[in-house]
Amino acid sequence: MTRKKYGRSREPEKFIPHRCKMKYLTLNPNGDAGVNIGFNLIGIGLTQHYEAVDDPTAFLPDGYTSYLQPSAPTYYGTESFTFPNHTTQKGKIDYIITAAVVSRATLIDDVSIQFHIWDAGFINIQNGTPIAGISVHPNWQSIGNLFFTNPAGTAWTWNDIDSLIAGFSASSTSLTALNVTQFYIMVHYCE
Repeated sequence: MTRKKYGRSREPEKFIPHRCKMKYLTLNPNGDAGVNIGFNLIGIGLTQHYEAVDDPTAFLPDGYTSYLQPSAPTYYGTESFTFPNHTTQKGKIDYIITAAVVSRATLIDDVSIQFHIWDAGFINIQNGTPIAGISVHPNWQSIGNLFFTNPAGTAWTWNDIDSLIAGFSASSTSLTALNVTQFYIMVHYCE
């Protein structure tokens, strides 16, 4: 005897086009880009500013082993860095994130950081939204800004990534220093 199946009939599955796979590439600084003013380089044996913030793994900074701190008495400074070229990545770039791991020295005054991206030669600049409310020492905090277009305001290309200069400015309302122990960019793309 054959059993009869009851219930709804199943329609054939519809074809769903292949969606791209979202990936990201993390790039750490590999050089100073020329706008490095107002920050003290803190760390033994360091000679270049990028060495204080180039920790090789995102989200694992070295804390107070090496960091940058704006100079007294103004506690204002700007840093810019170059990055290595991408290697085998391809596909459409959706956006990049500029990110830093930071803390501030005291609770009394507020400090802020603003991220910047430039193209080669510092011809075009795009500024991120200033970020305030930074954690108090010794707590470190990861912060960042999204950039959906390149410094010229057009869609990102891999050539833009290879020639990108990125950095940050820091300021305080008074005599409070901002410490920056790590800086990197994350390229989000669809392959």
